[in-house]
Amino acid sequence: MNGPSLTRRRMLRVALGVACAGLPSFARGAVRPNQRVVVIGAGVSGLAAAKAMQEAGLAVTVLEARERIGGRIFTERSTFGGPVEIGAQWIHGKRNSAGELNPIWDLARKQNWTTAPLTFDPAETRDGGRAIEDTAIWQRYKHFLSYAEKTLLPQVDIHFSIEEAVTSYIAQMKLTPRQAAELRATVASEIEGDLGGDSPEISLRGFERDLEFDNGGDQVLPAGYDQLPNFLRSTLANVRLGEVVQGIDYSGTPAVVTTGQGTYSADYVLCTLPLGVLQAGLVSFHPALPAAKARALGRMGMGLLDKIIMQFSTRFWPANVNWFLSLKSASPWGVSFTNLEKAQPGRNLLVMWHSGSTARLRESLPDAQIIRTIAMPELRAAFGRGVSPPTRHYVTRWASDPLTRGSYSIPKIGAPVRDFDELAKSVDNRLFFAGEATDPRYFGTVHGAYRSGLREAAKIIAQAGG
Repeated sequence: MNGPSLTRRRMLRVALGVACAGLPSFARGAVRPNQRVVVIGAGVSGLAAAKAMQEAGLAVTVLEARERIGGRIFTERSTFGGPVEIGAQWIHGKRNSAGELNPIWDLARKQNWTTAPLTFDPAETRDGGRAIEDTAIWQRYKHFLSYAEKTLLPQVDIHFSIEEAVTSYIAQMKLTPRQAAELRATVASEIEGDLGGDSPEISLRGFERDLEFDNGGDQVLPAGYDQLPNFLRSTLANVRLGEVVQGIDYSGTPAVVTTGQGTYSADYVLCTLPLGVLQAGLVSFHPALPAAKARALGRMGMGLLDKIIMQFSTRFWPANVNWFLSLKSASPWGVSFTNLEKAQPGRNLLVMWHSGSTARLRESLPDAQIIRTIAMPELRAAFGRGVSPPTRHYVTRWASDPLTRGSYSIPKIGAPVRDFDELAKSVDNRLFFAGEATDPRYFGTVHGAYRSGLREAAKIIAQAGG
């Protein structure tokens, strides 16, 4: 079957071709002596920044609320007999259209980490338990993208949603109910399932800025994505786990960070807390954050993409097909599955994805109910009534996790793209911000988080060297 020809993090930006900034370089040992930095969060952005700043001569302390590093990278090894990604899964491409290397791919290459291609081709579209001819379905989806880009984008603002674009296309093209359902299924999979949001809350204008490194295809790390945070952590002198930050006082020098374990003083503070945690207001700032930053936080959206990872005694799906879309005639319109055979060969692992408000509602259900009443009916609708229950499973709940409160930032209606820039702005040259939600080009990605950490490290190093 034809399946989608566009990668998961690719839509209108294919045609727009926005240029990408390069990564900063760092002077070694070019800072004043005895300059201290507290980094809040041991995810990729915090660890990347800490590594760069320590190498430049700063005294860096990393405070992490969890009893592990990695943040939204979490490789689980006990359930399925091998490494399986509970959070971030892909290296999204090798290079962009300007020839710039994806920094995560570049790092994996330099560290000789084993990689495996796991793109969304080959793919199958399934209906009624069988694979169907889907050329017309995906051609219609591509035509919808073209319509959204060429007809709608020039005349809409940030309040115009993906849902409004779909509704407009259905009306303009006079789609039949079946054709409309097929379009909604592809949109649910390719856009809602990619961003982790519902189409009525995703801004068409904002989504055009969602960029990627298009060339080289998506890759996975079969030995575990946690190789990345482990590498970044390996040379750091002071990483403290179990330190839940309660307040940041940057009113004077030094700044003071308060946790449940004590206080830490520093000349500079780098905050890499996830957007969802910042929005929850559980960390106090003194003085209060600037009004423009507070407004941006209030407008921005935190998406949710959850997984139901299942292992089966026998494989009932084609080993050479990476991705499956099961068409539905009602909401949730399209249900996606990923075959992990290339990442974990012979383990018979299949991932069912759910996102947005649907995933949030399901997080309150116990695992057994999710498998029995949600996963099994969807599996049988996609692959036939003879499918047996999984022998093992793992259900993610990123919205219920108080240390993330979602998966990653999304371009929400009413939130201008400049909100990503606003969140990235430092305050009084003392309080700095990094994380995927501060990268207006690569939000929602590991490489976006990594780049943002290096970006802020460069700012702090420059400040400390003055």
